[in-house]
Amino acid sequence: MASSASRERPFTRDCEIGQNGKCGVVDKAMKVFDFMPEKNLVSWNSMICALSVNGFSRESLDLLMDMLEDEGLLPDVVTVVTILPVCAGEAEVDTGMGIHGFAVKLGLSEEVKNALVDMYSKCGYLNEAHMKYVTEAFNLLQEMQNQGEEMKADEVTILNVLPACLDKLKLGSLKELHSYSSRHCFLYEESSNAFILF
Repeated sequence: MASSASRERPFTRDCEIGQNGKCGVVDKAMKVFDFMPEKNLVSWNSMICALSVNGFSRESLDLLMDMLEDEGLLPDVVTVVTILPVCAGEAEVDTGMGIHGFAVKLGLSEEVKNALVDMYSKCGYLNEAHMKYVTEAFNLLQEMQNQGEEMKADEVTILNVLPACLDKLKLGSLKELHSYSSRHCFLYEESSNAFILF
């Protein structure tokens, strides 16, 4: 029974942080967070969200840095869509670009693309957003290819990189991806349709 209660505790505390944040009682949320013996990604996301929705933008960015540097936790979709509007509001485009990099590496780009476009456009970097996405996508794909057999790009990887080829200047890259997909027999119905669309 005691072990069951201890397992429920982080979840209960996460809910308490979220509820206090929604009610605007940030100091109480922070107190709960600070006294948690164990914090998971949900705990950090809850506190970052509580700070950001209550106008504590700088504090939410600082907490994100603590999460990344001190705890070594990687952001998820919730982290990214919570922090990107903060980056936009504070004109923290460098931090936003760093979060964008995490999103690409973790395969979250498609899920957070609206938040990314919003952040870049509000910071006046829409052209840079597109170019950065293209460059990062192809650099990451090349890194994967250099890692050996266990890290070879698969059909999902190719489908995630395809949106980077929308620019006419990237026609060569599109042909390269198509050729790679053909050589590795990735041209099933879904990827074939994707190449036709591009």
